[in-house]
Amino acid sequence: MNDVILNSIAETTTHRDRDGVHCAIVQLLLDFLDAESVAIYSLVDDGGVTRLLNYAEVSRGNKHTPQVRSNDLSTLRELSEIPEWESCVHRQQVVQYTPSVGIVHAVLPIEAEREVAGLLFINCRTRLRARVIDHINAILRILKNHLALLDYGELDTLTGMLNRKTYEASFEKLRQRLRLADAARGMKEPSWLGLVDIDKFKCINDNYGHLFGDEVLLLVSQLMKKSFRGTDQLFRRNCVRSTAGDHRSIRVSASRSGNHQPRVLTNLSYG
Repeated sequence: MNDVILNSIAETTTHRDRDGVHCAIVQLLLDFLDAESVAIYSLVDDGGVTRLLNYAEVSRGNKHTPQVRSNDLSTLRELSEIPEWESCVHRQQVVQYTPSVGIVHAVLPIEAEREVAGLLFINCRTRLRARVIDHINAILRILKNHLALLDYGELDTLTGMLNRKTYEASFEKLRQRLRLADAARGMKEPSWLGLVDIDKFKCINDNYGHLFGDEVLLLVSQLMKKSFRGTDQLFRRNCVRSTAGDHRSIRVSASRSGNHQPRVLTNLSYG
């Protein structure tokens, strides 16, 4: 691995947002491997069905452009539609196959903790050698460690939701992404910004203690994570315990059916 590649790896760690890191990684690997194209996919759960969400992609001769992410998960390709990719996830190791003469596809798992959270797809002309695969896996470990550091700064430590700082930093980025998606479709698709307030939260803390209050926060955050889709973003915006309530912001993109958001808010009710 030469000095140019090492400097490129160091450059990827200067990014402070996931999109920037992913874009830098695919460009680095495209240059390092002299590949035809490189892409990173996230595995998204859609009611028990695992789907592929394109996070970043770049091809030879073309500059990287932001990916237009669909709000409708049903439009995303299912992992089971590509047996080689499904095998990569289940075996948690690289899979190489030849879809046609002179073309080799390589798929590597991107792990988070103990499970596969995404896939690295490489379209090249020859099979990757073992030493090259070791180098790619080392780059993916750097990616994993850097994203873990970003999560530490972006996530609320108690609930695991995105924190208020991240909400304020990412709101304009979300608006730009929605504008790109609307332009690609030629029409606007509605989205919602919701606010959920935990009633009488201060009373819970005062009467039962902050330990019970934390349990309530965990319960509500778990209900929200189960109710919303993988592409929706959940934030904890108020971390001050002395307030009358604890607030959750939700950025929800409309599903094609148009009735997802009311159903989700109904599901959040509990006794």
